[in-house]
Amino acid sequence: MAAQFHGIRAIWLPTKGNPGDAYFVTDTKTFYIAIGDGTLVDLASLLQPRAPLAVGPQGHPGRAGRDAVDGKPGRDVPMDRTVGTA
Repeated sequence: MAAQFHGIRAIWLPTKGNPGDAYFVTDTKTFYIAIGDGTLVDLASLLQPRAPLAVGPQGHPGRAGRDAVDGKPGRDVPMDRTVGTA
């Protein structure tokens, strides 16, 4: 099936689309593209990504860190009191 272009209001925007379809939300003036699994991705996020859209394969584990040193033990507070209140 060929990719289609849809002009639609935000209230009618589907949560999933047909892969390759483009959606223009007329009231917010936002473009979305349906990717492989049907997820709608805002075109602006593809042009200026703030977070990765997909996670790649897991890398090798890093080397072990240093042994931590435990701090001083805390003080016990009765269950009916909150720390820092009179």
